[in-house]
Amino acid sequence: MCVCHLELQDDVTIAEKAPTAPTAVPAPSFAPLVIRVDYILDHPKAGVVFVEPDDERHSHIYTVNQPLPGATRAWLPCIDKISERCTWEMEFVVPRRMSGVTGEYDTEGVFEEEEDATVVVCSGDVVEQVVHPLDPSKKIVHYSLSVPTAAPFIGFAIGPFEMIKLSPSQLQEEVLNAADLDENQQQSLMAEINMMSNIYAFALPGKEEELSVSCSFLMHAMHFYAQEYGSYPFSDFKMVFVEDAWNETASCASLAICSSHLLHPADIIDQTYHTRQALSLALARQWFGIHITQKSWPDTWLVCGLANLISSLFIKRHLGNNEYRLRLKRDMELCCALDVNRPPLYNPALPSPLDPEDLDFLELKAPLVLYMLDKRMCKGGGTLGLSRVLPKILVSAMSGELVQNAISTHYFMKLCRKVSGFDTKTFADQWVYKSGCPKFGFNFHFNRKKMVVEIFMRQENTNTVIGTGENSTSLTADGGAINFQELVTPLFTGNLTVRIHEADGTPYEHILDIQSSKHKFEVQFNTKYKRIRRNTKQENENEDGDGTTNVLGIIPSLGLGMPIFEDPQQRQDWKIIEWGQDEEDTSGAASAMFDWIRLDAEFEWLSVFEFQQPDYMWAAQLTKDRDVVAQHDAIGALRHMPSLPTSTSLLRALLDPKCFYKIRMEAAYALATCAIPSLDYTGLHQLNKMFQKRYCFPTGNSLMEIDDEIPLSLAIPKPNNFSTLPDYFIQKAVVIAFSQVRDQHGLAPIKIRQFLLDLLKYNDNISNEFSDCYYVATLISAVGDSVIPSPDVPDALQFDDIEGEQLLTAVKAEIERFRTLDYVIPTYHNVVTVACIKVSFISFFVEHK
Repeated sequence: MCVCHLELQDDVTIAEKAPTAPTAVPAPSFAPLVIRVDYILDHPKAGVVFVEPDDERHSHIYTVNQPLPGATRAWLPCIDKISERCTWEMEFVVPRRMSGVTGEYDTEGVFEEEEDATVVVCSGDVVEQVVHPLDPSKKIVHYSLSVPTAAPFIGFAIGPFEMIKLSPSQLQEEVLNAADLDENQQQSLMAEINMMSNIYAFALPGKEEELSVSCSFLMHAMHFYAQEYGSYPFSDFKMVFVEDAWNETASCASLAICSSHLLHPADIIDQTYHTRQALSLALARQWFGIHITQKSWPDTWLVCGLANLISSLFIKRHLGNNEYRLRLKRDMELCCALDVNRPPLYNPALPSPLDPEDLDFLELKAPLVLYMLDKRMCKGGGTLGLSRVLPKILVSAMSGELVQNAISTHYFMKLCRKVSGFDTKTFADQWVYKSGCPKFGFNFHFNRKKMVVEIFMRQENTNTVIGTGENSTSLTADGGAINFQELVTPLFTGNLTVRIHEADGTPYEHILDIQSSKHKFEVQFNTKYKRIRRNTKQENENEDGDGTTNVLGIIPSLGLGMPIFEDPQQRQDWKIIEWGQDEEDTSGAASAMFDWIRLDAEFEWLSVFEFQQPDYMWAAQLTKDRDVVAQHDAIGALRHMPSLPTSTSLLRALLDPKCFYKIRMEAAYALATCAIPSLDYTGLHQLNKMFQKRYCFPTGNSLMEIDDEIPLSLAIPKPNNFSTLPDYFIQKAVVIAFSQVRDQHGLAPIKIRQFLLDLLKYNDNISNEFSDCYYVATLISAVGDSVIPSPDVPDALQFDDIEGEQLLTAVKAEIERFRTLDYVIPTYHNVVTVACIKVSFISFFVEHK
């Protein structure tokens, strides 16, 4: 039911304002119209969510603006277009208390503190909150948004929320105490921080502590964005956490409506990283996505990419460069894997509303393309790249040069070219207006006669199979059908940097100019030096009895802090075998002309690199290169090259305290590939010694009497202590690595299954300040994974014996015990129950195989 009232703002009629003669010079001016629309929402299906109360949650309501471009039209009569901006005045008439019981108030209508009070959180600033003049059980909340904003970016939430305030003064104390600044710098910084906006965070009753823990970092994010890109575009920022949210975060003008699943208490470790990434992105969208919008629908990629880019740069400052680079590497790998049968970023046929899968891919690929653009701008023009472009966009919006604050792809590329001098046309044609990612294949050969390294390159597109499916040949846009086969980039061109680490220890960089799909490059070799193979055995005999082992200088025994293992008994205990140590060694390590080759070390290409070099070169890269991505690539290659020296290199990375903890985790996973019968389970032996030394009570050298061939000791785990976060994550990684070990029949040895079950049984978290729910879930998952046979061995389960069946019964009983315990005392997000259900499915599959 909709009733409309049309009235003029003053008494002047349109007829009176009309011109009296056709020769009148002034244009006709009309009085503005005020339109009143009375409407009722009858069982709304979209745009607004009503959460019913139950024993564990309170009743509340909130709007939904997903999928893009939103659904404001579903709850408010409006012109629901991103390009139509206006100011807003909103009044909400709501019960004073969600329970419906009238609260106390004085004769002047001033509210007293009430429990279960109804809180309205809306886009804009709260102007006033007064008692309803006709019904004292209700109140009127008035919000005003003075910044012109499109209707899709208006949102609100109503419920019995509790609030915390994050003010710039809190940030002042932290920054000044942490930074070593002189008096002038301190005053300048304090003035800058004082100009920042407040942040208000809201959550349902009982979650105030989680709210404080989860949102405490946001003022740092606000300071970073304001300092680097320009002042916050609204007066303050509000964040509301609700139940049953459609998305983790939904951004509105000066408001973000977030899922309560992002909240976490102080004793939860794992969720912290994801929550900070999600909330910092929600804040970044206030600059790009709400304040700066896309000019046309195909330009959506740009605002998505800019918000994700500046959010990732904050994560770089907040969590460190290693975390940032490793995330960037993994995002690139994921993007290349997904960029098959995909349209270009600038998609004229982009559907509206956006499919969540398409939006996820846009938010994955767009910031990576912008990152590449920034690298090439800095390299080609010698400027600060996008760090100069983004503030100019915001200044243009403030000055009115950027009409309706709407940015187009063409305008953005033109601005980048103007700022840096870098020709963006070729870049945009290949990476924005056409689709796919390059897939490079590289191999090399050292030409001793010419003293050059011959590098052979071939290039393909991940999207070369596009158009082969029935539904992927074309889509319809405004201009007609689009054949996406024509939008596949035929060839990616540009400069690619190859870094050769030669025998003198110096890295030499060479530029490969890629202008064809296949090419052979000749790179000059610089070191006038040849390694001479030496007899390690003879040299060891000639040493002065100090017990050290010479490693030929090929791969140093000490890298970033890796253990040396100088004591012969220690080397024997850990089964240390160095590269080139055996007299019959045929690896070529001793006579290598250079240490290793690195391709595109600075991520100037969003691409897949298939590059092969010998295992000893990958080991040298892991040991000597300090870049986490180089170490990650080396471990990824070595996991497919199991050998005794490989196991030693991986062990050193695992034990190195100076190595980034995620690299150490990858080393633990890779060690499981060296735990194979042909290597006498050396990788398992080293994993076991490491785990026993760090996380278990000493028990001597006694082994569990199940299988003498499996080097696994009896374990009595120490009580959990997660105060050192890297050790916590490495402990989980080693547990997972144990579960991946398989024998010649494709089964996890009985000894390993029993070992993991014992770790689960005797887990002790009494004196630990952190929750162990994620660690217990990891143990449960590892126990479940250990009973799964290898897919590479057909009918592997026929080799399992009666002892394995009995152990499976014990596993099921222990899993059921933990599931019941989690039902009585729920863990965070019921992660233990989720793990138990997965293992129950696994055990059912194994029993009925």
